[in-house]
Amino acid sequence: MANQTSFIKDIDLDEKYLEGKFFYDSGYFKKAKECFTKLLKKRPFEKDYWFSFSAALQEEKDFEKAIKAWDIAIFLDNKNPYPYFHKAECLLSLQDKKRANIELGKAREFASNALLEKIKILKNQNI
Repeated sequence: MANQTSFIKDIDLDEKYLEGKFFYDSGYFKKAKECFTKLLKKRPFEKDYWFSFSAALQEEKDFEKAIKAWDIAIFLDNKNPYPYFHKAECLLSLQDKKRANIELGKAREFASNALLEKIKILKNQNI
C-alpha cells in the first residue's frame, strides 16, 4: 500500500511539473513559478524543479532572485553548463560584467558546441 501511495504522489508531482512547463512555455511565468514553488516544497533537492523555477524568475526579470535560484541549480548539478549560462545572462542584465564573465567561463568548461556558440555571442555582445 505504501508503494502505491508513493506512486500516486509521484504522478501528482509529474502532473504539476507538466502544468508548470505548460504555463512557462505559454508565457505565464508567474503561474509557472507558483507550480514550481509547490513542487520545491515537496522535493527541495530536485534539480529539474530548480532549473525551471530559476528560468521562470529570470523571465519575470527578477534577476536577483533568479541568480540565487541558479546557484542552487548549479549546486545540485554542477556539470550542467546551462545554469551557469543563464546566471551569466542575469548578471549581465544587472550590468555585472565581471561576474558574468566568470560564469560564462564555467559554462564553457562543460558546454557542447551549440552552447559554446551562444557563449561566444553573449560575450562578444556584452563583455
